[in-house]
Amino acid sequence: MREADVTNLKEGDLLAKPILADNGTMILGKGTVMTELYIKRLIQRKIRNVWIEHREGQAQQSEPPLIPDNKPNRTLLFNQIIDRLDNHSLCGHAFSGETEQRHKRLYRNSVNDFLSQSETTSLLAQLQAYDQTLYEHAIDVSILSTIIGMECGYDAERMLELTIGSLLFDIGMTQLPAAITAGERNLTAREQEQLESHTALGFRMLLDIQGMPAPSAQCALLHHERYDGSGYPLRIKGSVFPEYAQIVALSDLYARLLAKAKRQSNCKTDDVIEFMFASGNHYFNADLVKIFLKQITAYPLLSVLKLSNGQTGIVKSYNSAIIHRPVVQIIRDAEGNDLNAPYEIDLALSRNLTVLHAASYS
Repeated sequence: MREADVTNLKEGDLLAKPILADNGTMILGKGTVMTELYIKRLIQRKIRNVWIEHREGQAQQSEPPLIPDNKPNRTLLFNQIIDRLDNHSLCGHAFSGETEQRHKRLYRNSVNDFLSQSETTSLLAQLQAYDQTLYEHAIDVSILSTIIGMECGYDAERMLELTIGSLLFDIGMTQLPAAITAGERNLTAREQEQLESHTALGFRMLLDIQGMPAPSAQCALLHHERYDGSGYPLRIKGSVFPEYAQIVALSDLYARLLAKAKRQSNCKTDDVIEFMFASGNHYFNADLVKIFLKQITAYPLLSVLKLSNGQTGIVKSYNSAIIHRPVVQIIRDAEGNDLNAPYEIDLALSRNLTVLHAASYS
């Protein structure tokens, strides 16, 4: 291997040593193939030198000294998580003020307890150093998961266990080459197999922590499982799917779909709500889906909605706990004609009807 100045790196150079942040956490792993984007990011982070595989004709150099494993900045991590909590827009239109404030109090306490443990704090810092997007997604999933936990009546101990599992469920990603986890390109069959291995890798990382609750560690292993047995890596189904892992899996899917909806104009937030509603007893236990969705106000009062039968209606009220299935006053028929005598339909009782999208009334 040889040491190279970052500004002299070329696309295709292969890392011989992982690149570490100041606190000892990994930025890029050994074996990563350098790309123009990676080189640019290293320069932005003011990384000066890296170790790459030796090429024929170049002199060998001694290995670099180990970088001290400094303690992560707990205060910084706490502030980043709470800032995201205070500014999140994960639930379409925010749930009720009283519920939101109660959740924030519970979540702050759980995060504080999480960060009081050096091992879990170090892993979270490692996730952030590896990929900021994965780190922010983990926070989003944790916020959503603990909303469900709160509604399930979890006590402080269970909320902490769920917080641990939901913040670190993707920690196995840090053990994979960044070339696999970064970007939107199609993966080869071998790369896909490597990607799916992050569940078992993360599970082992969490079990290595003394005193780690087994249900928290299971979130890393099982967050890609599905209620109907269509997930991975174990293809478990039904009641065998542990509750913590199922909550994290539900929250992970919702957050990913919502992020995609925000990036793509042809995929709307209400499509995500309808998809999650339909996932009950297929991907996840229907009761958990209902508990989560009743906190989501997808359609405020007086919203204009286009229904799957072509009719147009206005949101008038909510008669059920299913907050995305309102009572709608039908004002136009499927042909677009205004009705002389509008009438109401309770979508919670009309499961054959779905909301296509929010519309305008003019």
